[in-house]
Amino acid sequence: MRPSEKWLQLVVLVLRFPMGVALLIALSTGLAGCPPADSEKRSPALVDVHHDAAKQAAWSWLDGVEVDPVALVDRGVQGKKKLAEILEAYLHLLRDSPDASEQPRLLARIRELAAQASRPEYHNMPDCGLSEFNKNRMSYLRVAWLLDLLGQDTRFYRTQLIEMRPRLESELARRPPAQPSRIAVYYDHFGWAKPDALSAADASVLDRRPPLLRYQPLEGYALAQEVAAAFRHGTGRTRDAFDHDELAYLGRALPRLVIRFVAQGNVDLVAELIGAMTYLQLDTLPTYRAGVTFLLDSQNPNGSWGDYEQLRATYSDGVDQKFYLHTTMVTLRALLEVQHDAQLRTDAASRPERDLPPKPLPRARRST
Repeated sequence: MRPSEKWLQLVVLVLRFPMGVALLIALSTGLAGCPPADSEKRSPALVDVHHDAAKQAAWSWLDGVEVDPVALVDRGVQGKKKLAEILEAYLHLLRDSPDASEQPRLLARIRELAAQASRPEYHNMPDCGLSEFNKNRMSYLRVAWLLDLLGQDTRFYRTQLIEMRPRLESELARRPPAQPSRIAVYYDHFGWAKPDALSAADASVLDRRPPLLRYQPLEGYALAQEVAAAFRHGTGRTRDAFDHDELAYLGRALPRLVIRFVAQGNVDLVAELIGAMTYLQLDTLPTYRAGVTFLLDSQNPNGSWGDYEQLRATYSDGVDQKFYLHTTMVTLRALLEVQHDAQLRTDAASRPERDLPPKPLPRARRST
């Protein structure tokens, strides 16, 4: 049995008892400080053959999922969101598939999905109902961003973004987003000046720092996504978005939340939290390794993640797009980020020290 599996069993066993949560949280407090600065003292990353088997199984499942964003709306599913989710899954597969023989299969599938975003009926954002607009505005931006990262032609899409932007900023002014940093990533990417509404939003979860014992799943998601946005959802790797106190808080909070939501069997949220810990280089902690093992062990025989079979009678095959797709994407993304981060550090360690870029100093957040 691998050490991480023993740790996961200990986590589950301890959490069965009333005092277990407090005991395990106290233990994790001593384990979860700021990320170690000396990379030579870091233990090897948790990457092995299980990752590749999980990737191949998930990839096969994704290849069989049909995502027609227009047709999905008629079935009560947010089509643009689902297109963004499957494109993101293939972005990570493309980035983390070193075997050149895999590239043609990946690129063919990406072009097939990208064609959905070239349909005129997909680009209804200036004219659709307000509720539909607000549900899809983030996903609409995200699909364009993903298509750019995937090397697809987005010239037509960008003309549609220009038409949609006045309505977007009108809605942002009326109702500032709960997580402005997530939209700011796209504004930076497209070279747009940020509206005042992105600065007028309420304080983020990291700003508020609620007591850890009171965290609800939505707050856990928000905290993990705030970290992801600071790292441009994995496309950036510097840690200067957070000051020393913020890094210390994240180093305490994220492992504790992993412990809690592993015990609850929340695959979705554990994947988001593991992704945040990977970006922050908290991968030497036992809780991180237990979380990764939990994700690997939670994969379904068909390659997907999640358990939504009780909803199949209601949604029929649509349950795959509406529920399984998101859980599979975030879990695959988290596992591939583990693999990608390990490769980045292996490559860096193989270069002469003089060739390594200087480590960025923490930058204090500007007060508003």
